[in-house]
Amino acid sequence: MKKIGFDVDGVLTDLSKFQMEKGKKFFQKKYGKSVVNPKGATIREIFDCTKKQEHAFWRRYGLSYTCRSHIRPGASDLIDFLQKQGYEIHIITARAKASNRSVLGVMSRTLLRRWMKKRGVKLRRRQFHFCPEYNTESAKAKICDRLGIDYMIEDTVSNANVLKDITNVIMYDTNYNKDAGGDLFRIRNFEELYDLFSKHKKKRAGN
Repeated sequence: MKKIGFDVDGVLTDLSKFQMEKGKKFFQKKYGKSVVNPKGATIREIFDCTKKQEHAFWRRYGLSYTCRSHIRPGASDLIDFLQKQGYEIHIITARAKASNRSVLGVMSRTLLRRWMKKRGVKLRRRQFHFCPEYNTESAKAKICDRLGIDYMIEDTVSNANVLKDITNVIMYDTNYNKDAGGDLFRIRNFEELYDLFSKHKKKRAGN
């Protein structure tokens, strides 16, 4: 059975779009700041702000992002299709606070599972794996190696560059990773990922 890992933030969600839309108004109004680097991956990179200002942004919008952000078009249908085709799906994420053994950690994990369930992604608790927000690369690599992940859908270049020595990495194309990881296979949407695995399934069936 083939095993596929999905990152959440930036893959199943359009994190870049959320940060830009909410960040422009927030930083202009509160700090008089505008976008400095539209290709930045984080709030600090996009608005060249302090760590304190970044924390202020996520205190304001973190719960909204966690509970109300949209799942990318076709993502829930694809995961459902893959599971019906016999693939084993795993969510491997460094969602903020989710790896903590604390009340905040429990809340973060619970809200993510509920968010996915409400958007039609039907998974069991054992299919979720939470990494720390620091040294994420090595943590994800260990999880992929332990689970025997065959394909990992990722958006962060530093993660992908480590994971490609462990598994087959598929990079979800975003503003902040377009100019890096040139040797990685890329997709622009979940229709392309559906086509990829549909062809792979037909090829396996023909052998």
